[in-house]
Amino acid sequence: MLLMFHRVQHIPSMQLWEDVLYLTEPEKWSANAMFQATRIFSSNLCAKKAQRFYRFVLLPRVREDIQKNKRLRFALYQSLKKALYKPAAFFKGILIPLCQSGTCSLREAVIVGSVIQKVSIPFLHSSAVLMKIAELDYCGTTRYTY
Repeated sequence: MLLMFHRVQHIPSMQLWEDVLYLTEPEKWSANAMFQATRIFSSNLCAKKAQRFYRFVLLPRVREDIQKNKRLRFALYQSLKKALYKPAAFFKGILIPLCQSGTCSLREAVIVGSVIQKVSIPFLHSSAVLMKIAELDYCGTTRYTY
């Protein structure tokens, strides 16, 4: 596991970072490994690249964990909190896709809402995402997240 993180640390600086990332099989990472990877990617990637990591790696893992265990493991909860340090990437990579999916469960909405509630978010980011969510088709769980 330690060897894997030594490799993962260098991935954000690579030009084809997404291809290299998928070679590490992130769907098989433990919850703690996902947290460490989120720390690395949220601090070393620009917002656009972090958004892609959140959308295609972190969000599916979080949704799978909630569906499988009926709760979210602490390390994955911490991953979501860490992801919010890049609010634009978090909203575009996690919250908006979750709301647009149309399959967001109440449990997912409550957990993501809890994360948003615990972290201070800049006013402009939160107001922009509220406008975007308000434009979506009505869904009870979508309305709960904000």
